[in-house]
Amino acid sequence: MLIIATAEDRKALSQLRAKVWKGALSEERFQIRNSRLYAHPFAKRMTTYLFKVNGAVVSSMDILSIKLVTTTEAQDGFLVASVLTAPEYRKKGHASRMLEEYFRKEGKKPRVLYSDIAPKFYEKFGFVLRPACVRSNLTSSGEISAKEISVDAVSKNICEFRASLVREYPLASAAVALD
Repeated sequence: MLIIATAEDRKALSQLRAKVWKGALSEERFQIRNSRLYAHPFAKRMTTYLFKVNGAVVSSMDILSIKLVTTTEAQDGFLVASVLTAPEYRKKGHASRMLEEYFRKEGKKPRVLYSDIAPKFYEKFGFVLRPACVRSNLTSSGEISAKEISVDAVSKNICEFRASLVREYPLASAAVALD
């Protein structure tokens, strides 16, 4: 069952995310980085979802509401990030079922994946691997100007946001670069 995480759920989830994704940071510093991320104005458009089986949280993800702007129109869309299945629940199809349930709910909205982990897994959902970017700029309104709706433009703007986090929160720079 797919549910929206509460602030308390997010805090508990940050411990698991810290263990799995901390990179060069300690788990404590990664959790500080995460709490700053969710306190940032950008996070007002972010929702954390939990996927539960028999009452246990087995997978989770963040969804960021975005607006893709072309020369002729703007479309509401979303960005999928931070997909995670707890190690003890992996290889059982939980992340796939979580994503399928969310995509069914959202219909045909344009979607972007922000991940460099397991591209083959995401291909079955129609995502295509794109090269990582170095820098860009994502506005607080979430609008991305482009000549056409472009995954590359969205990815570029997310990278700029991450770079701004590094400038704003130097403590988080290692995790931002790695997550």
